Amino acid sequence: MTLRLPRPALALSAVALVVGVYGTLAVRRIFLALPKPARASLIHAVAGPVAEWRFGSTRDPETGPSLPAELDGKTSQAALQDALAHTLPGRKIGIVDFDNPLLVRSQFEFAWQDPADPALDALIERLGLAKFRDISHGEVEMFRALASHLRNRAPHLDLIAGRTIVDVGQSANEILDHVDAGNTLTCYYYSLLLVQSLAALGWPSRLVGSGPDQRDWHATVEVFSHTHRKWMLVDTDYDLIYERDGAPLNAWDVHDTFMAGYAQYRRAVFAQDAADTLAGRAQYFREHPELTAGIAFLRGTVQAQRIPDMMATTEGGMLLGAYWTYSIGLRNDYLSVRYPPGHPRAAEELAMGDLGAGWLAEYDGSFTNRPGDLYFSVDTVQMAFEPGPEPGSLKVSLGTMTPGFAGFRVQMDAGQPVTQTAETLAWPLWPGAHTLKVWPVNRRGVEGSVSQVAVVYDTTPTPVPRP
Repeated sequence: MTLRLPRPALALSAVALVVGVYGTLAVRRIFLALPKPARASLIHAVAGPVAEWRFGSTRDPETGPSLPAELDGKTSQAALQDALAHTLPGRKIGIVDFDNPLLVRSQFEFAWQDPADPALDALIERLGLAKFRDISHGEVEMFRALASHLRNRAPHLDLIAGRTIVDVGQSANEILDHVDAGNTLTCYYYSLLLVQSLAALGWPSRLVGSGPDQRDWHATVEVFSHTHRKWMLVDTDYDLIYERDGAPLNAWDVHDTFMAGYAQYRRAVFAQDAADTLAGRAQYFREHPELTAGIAFLRGTVQAQRIPDMMATTEGGMLLGAYWTYSIGLRNDYLSVRYPPGHPRAAEELAMGDLGAGWLAEYDGSFTNRPGDLYFSVDTVQMAFEPGPEPGSLKVSLGTMTPGFAGFRVQMDAGQPVTQTAETLAWPLWPGAHTLKVWPVNRRGVEGSVSQVAVVYDTTPTPVPRP
């Protein structure tokens, strides 16, 4: 039996087919006419929820307890003094040391590497990373040595020689397989190796992409220094770190240095009706060393003539212009997770809104005007102080943001440090001097920054005035 549609139905079907085809082509033309960031955002908005529904989201490692909102006003030195006055009324108590850093949290999620993944230990074995657990010569020296160790695994890809960049993959094992086959690498893959090596050793780090725009793009790494309590920049490709007066610099620091000097250079160029060129910028910075006063870079052990040759052509001989604009990657779980195309976390990145103008033609990440979204605190403890339930003791609440959090290390006075996972502790006080030190430890065995307070409890009671 053959089904025959009435002639009106056939006509309507034909019209629907024509409209559907025409509409599809029109939508396609409109989509292709959109700027690249708009197309990427549209794909992300549609494909992201579908990919997350289909593949799910990865399990984020524990980062430790947060201080409750009601304790926001109890973290200052004045709050400690007030808690002491309520706990020990009528006694002379002096605060002789107060180092309780503010915890800055990002409004954007970061996909941290799972510290329990056995692939991390396999990477330590494959790359010979065990020796870099030793930080007896300082964290900065270890980071510099580790960068040199990884950079020496393979020479840099020379694009001038006519080679092309091959998509190797983001996992350190894929990159190392590529190297073992006799291939070279670019700054992006050196940086991926460093991020994953640091994760294996237990140090928080993330990728940094920088440059005048993404067509002239450079990849580096920021790792969190516990000693300096700040993110610091490590350039694996050029095998260097930046310092100012002995303190390490991050991408923001280098960016600010460049922009301050560049503003002066632009005014000089305008006054002479000259062109703004890379050679002109480099010469101007050479002629005005005060623009980089106190700044130096520490080179590692890589012996590649390309590095000093390239550095010599840049601002101050320091590659400062590479940080004209920059963005921060919002993941470091490259070793454990391969996100499918369209997944929200696949290539998420964040930049300061006022740094992104040069990237608008290429950049499809997020923007923020809040510095703390990029430079948030990790591996740091903040304490809040209240009168304790027992006479003569304080209740101390602990908050942290420690990826792979395992517990708090607590030391009272000269006693042995003890580990606890509880987010509060009782600090007993009696006449004499007292010190409380707290720091976090993660599941890779790395201990974070130490927060501490010290008080002196005078045995002499305060005279009570007669009525």
